[in-house]
Parts: sequence; structure tokens; C-alpha cells
Amino acid sequence: MTLGFLKIAAMPENTGVAVDILDLSGVENIEQVVHLYETT
Repeated sequence: MTLGFLKIAAMPENTGVAVDILDLSGVENIEQVVHLYETT
């Protein structure tokens, strides 16, 4: 497992941009999870 995505996410955070990371591994209905996340 690589953690390169964390390095990429850290770059905008260092400039003050908020970054959210969703771990969707093993999730069958990704669209539903993302929709629920967006509406909360």
C-alpha cells in the first residue's frame, strides 16, 4: 500500500486549502457514500 495520495493531499493543505480524503476501499456503492458525504 502506497501513501502517495497523502503527500499529494498535504500540498494544498500546506497552502491553507482544506482537503478531505475518503477511504472507499471495500465500498460497493461508492456513489451513495459520496452523496451522503457531500450532503452532510
